[in-house]
Amino acid sequence: MLLTGCIGLIMAVAPPLLGAGSIVATWMPAIGFVVAAHGLFMGSYTTYGSRIGKLRSREKLLDLAATLRPWTGEEILLDVGYGRGLMLLGAARRLTTGHAVGIDLWRDEDQAENSPVIHNLAEAADRRKALDEMLRVLRPHGVLVLADIANIREYRTYLASKGVTDM
Repeated sequence: MLLTGCIGLIMAVAPPLLGAGSIVATWMPAIGFVVAAHGLFMGSYTTYGSRIGKLRSREKLLDLAATLRPWTGEEILLDVGYGRGLMLLGAARRLTTGHAVGIDLWRDEDQAENSPVIHNLAEAADRRKALDEMLRVLRPHGVLVLADIANIREYRTYLASKGVTDM
């Protein structure tokens, strides 16, 4: 997107500098300005979201988990559907003698060469099966942190049906 914004800037300033013909000189700068504004805004927004916003959200989720069970640094963590490891790495940094393990299905075609998390399971039955497996390996008094962008109501309902009370 940032590259698109730069191309838009070139489109906006080049025709007048080159003394281009009438139709090009009239419309290309306006179109270039719109392309530049969109590309630079969206490029900045997505860069901020990836470099700052996601990290802040991760830390809030991990802090929230600590309200249910304070971190000791000795935890054994399992990140299911870890993708590029955002949550796994953040949680692992809170450990001293504990261990962190991530598992995932790796498919390059998912999420721009990223890999699936639970919302990439298309069928509700598959998501329930994944949740059942997470609950199966969760130790007594353990904490399940579910970071997802979809199906939240479905997860709450299903986890409640399994006896999970603190959500």
